[in-house]
Amino acid sequence: MSIGNRILKGILDEFTDSFGIKKLDEAKQFERLVNYALLSKIDPDAFSDPNVFEQVDVDGGSTFGLDAFALFINDALVANEDDIEIHRKARRMDVRFVFIQTKRSSSVDSGDLLKFVAAVRNLFAENPSIPLTDELIEARRLISEVFRVENARLFGSKRPRCELYYATGGGKPTDELLPGLLKAQEEALTDAVQEVGAATIKLVDADYIIDAYSEIENRFRVSITLEKSVPCDNIEDVVQAFIGFLPAQQFLKLIESSDGSLRKHVFYENVRDFQGDDNTVNNEIAHTLADPVMLDKFVLLNNGVTVVAREFSNIRATEYEIGDYFVVNGCQTSHMVYRHRDAVRENGALKIPVKIIHTNSNDLIAKIIRSTNRQTPVPDEAFVSLDKFHKRLQEFYRIFPSDPQDRLFYERRSKEYSSVSDAAIERPRIVNLHSQIRSFASVMMGEPQLVMSNNPSTILREHRTRLFVEDHKFTPYYLSALLLFKYHVLQSRGRIDGRFNYARYWLCWLARMTMDMRVDVGPMNSGKTDERCEQMVARLSDEEFCVRLFAAAIETFEHARTGFTSNNIVRKGELIRLRQFRDELRTHMQREISAADRARTPAS
Repeated sequence: MSIGNRILKGILDEFTDSFGIKKLDEAKQFERLVNYALLSKIDPDAFSDPNVFEQVDVDGGSTFGLDAFALFINDALVANEDDIEIHRKARRMDVRFVFIQTKRSSSVDSGDLLKFVAAVRNLFAENPSIPLTDELIEARRLISEVFRVENARLFGSKRPRCELYYATGGGKPTDELLPGLLKAQEEALTDAVQEVGAATIKLVDADYIIDAYSEIENRFRVSITLEKSVPCDNIEDVVQAFIGFLPAQQFLKLIESSDGSLRKHVFYENVRDFQGDDNTVNNEIAHTLADPVMLDKFVLLNNGVTVVAREFSNIRATEYEIGDYFVVNGCQTSHMVYRHRDAVRENGALKIPVKIIHTNSNDLIAKIIRSTNRQTPVPDEAFVSLDKFHKRLQEFYRIFPSDPQDRLFYERRSKEYSSVSDAAIERPRIVNLHSQIRSFASVMMGEPQLVMSNNPSTILREHRTRLFVEDHKFTPYYLSALLLFKYHVLQSRGRIDGRFNYARYWLCWLARMTMDMRVDVGPMNSGKTDERCEQMVARLSDEEFCVRLFAAAIETFEHARTGFTSNNIVRKGELIRLRQFRDELRTHMQREISAADRARTPAS
């Protein structure tokens, strides 16, 4: 069965081109599109690493009723127990278990829907009656970790939510019996899984997927009425700018999707993420929004919201159309207004102070982000991508490769390469700040275990003197990202055994050492280091060389893993987070390189 909706089929074709997954059959391509559309609405950065598609995929061919599972804490995708530990340190855990089942059919099959719900119940059951695949065993392990006492006590008044999405390629279902079936299954699932606060089942149709994809790619437009505002005088690099206020109903158009959910991606450039309902400032905002007497005074009490837009045009009188925009300051205010949206709509007295800046200057946008977010305490690492080093690194990526097949793009700001003119760029070729931190830390710093057990922000904060230093050469950064890209390409073509995807950062580190014949790459500000890295980049243009290189890396990794685990009872998921194993591999590689050096040196 193929997808019949032509618009959805066109989006699927664009998506498969963008992520380089044409070799997959249409059913699997559609699964990935649905996973991307649904999960990115929760965490816009979820798929910054293309390997996340494999991470959330629990359909190993024999999985009963389930295609995808994702755990979100504080609206951030969680990959392992260490991610949970990071959120525990933040003293706040808003947990969402998300399950997805995807069908290309044009209608909802009640039997498949019931199997889907049964599979979720089985996963949570104390003694599952249906055997669990390896992927579901891993999912169950993460769920168990969430419910450990030290984590559960941070749930507060919010118990974890269980969200089920059943997606099809058709229109809205017309079966009159479906609403009753859904309600009954939601109640049964909530009763069966007592650890969760509530279970919801949502039917996702073609229109929802189309709208969600367009929103994530920032291809939507919003019409707002801006009645009370003052236009700014001519400002260099600014097309137009306004300072004023928006009634709550107009402001909500900017941050609320057509399905009623919050547009998370518009806050991507806001360096300070939402701090939760219990945050002191947010608690004060909530009290103001909940008091009808105070609503008309909100415009005097709040610092306001700054919106930067690349498209902003006057349609008629005070009506404007805005597109390709971000809320760069006012994340807390926006979230709290959204949380009280029903009350403020009904009252009508709430007005939000706003500053709308229409500009296409990346440099100006960076300055606006930095200055507007200095009003509240924000860690310096949040501003790192705005530094001059990253601007130069972006330019280096653009001009460096002589071979088009090695072309990569460094993305300093979210969605810089998602415009129509850049639509031909494959997503795996786009390297954002987080993926650059991961690749550099593993390949060049020789710390692959850090990448598997820490989020990129933590790595940057704790190793700030080793990353993005002003006098660093740029080629080592490019080389580290290129190795990850080459691995991804070969793995997607079936030229690398997919079983080793979990150790990809380790394999790229081993590949670099094998090419360089050095364990430590050398000083990052050294011309000699830069020259050697250029030579390695040139060698990677040969695909057959890359295949042999990664085959050697896999052989080394497996040899070390087998020896290590024979003396230590440890699972592979834990192994790649161990510094002890990293040290053993370093020692092994040093012996191999020394032996090769001796073999090349003639006897005296």
